[in-house]
Amino acid sequence: MDIKEFDWKDVSQDITDAFFEQLKDNVSEYLEEAIIPELEKQKEAFVQELKQEAAD
Repeated sequence: MDIKEFDWKDVSQDITDAFFEQLKDNVSEYLEEAIIPELEKQKEAFVQELKQEAAD
């Protein structure tokens, strides 16, 4: 195959697609392992604070 015939647009699109797929996977994993548990902790603290204020 002559290098002039090589479809660089397809190659660059494949690389871009792979990059964004990996990025999506990494972000999803980070959300599941770090962000969501922290938000759950904050939510629970907020609920407890509301319950305490309601009891006072």
